[in-house]
Amino acid sequence: MEIKTKLLKPYSEDERLKFIVENNHKLGYFIKETDEELQALGYSAQELKRKNTEQFKKDFFETSLGYVRRKVTMSNGDIKDFLSDLLPTIAMGINMGQDIQIITYNMPDFDELKSIEEYQNNVIVTPEFIRECFMQLSNDFKLK
Repeated sequence: MEIKTKLLKPYSEDERLKFIVENNHKLGYFIKETDEELQALGYSAQELKRKNTEQFKKDFFETSLGYVRRKVTMSNGDIKDFLSDLLPTIAMGINMGQDIQIITYNMPDFDELKSIEEYQNNVIVTPEFIRECFMQLSNDFKLK
């Protein structure tokens, strides 16, 4: 993390509190106190993009139809694991010849501040997608 701004000692308690409110409460920077100063630490744009990309790849997995969210919020508010809770039912529907529609995502452009919903796609599940999901489930259980 890089130092975004700092407040040199000596400073008053009011100056300290104002610095914390401005830099932590409003901007979200981590505050660190040293012997010489109070520092507001944050990520560079490149670091933040890398961290956001890493988190996205933990929360989603890639398929030929797009990225799939691992934890899915159902319309009733329940949280389901896509691979273990939903995939078996989706696969059964495909085997019965039904068209099953799901939501996938494009990889976000982390340089822009957009909601993840702006990257959504409604797609029809294919047999290839089912195979990819079962391979992902298998890969998730492999020892590293």
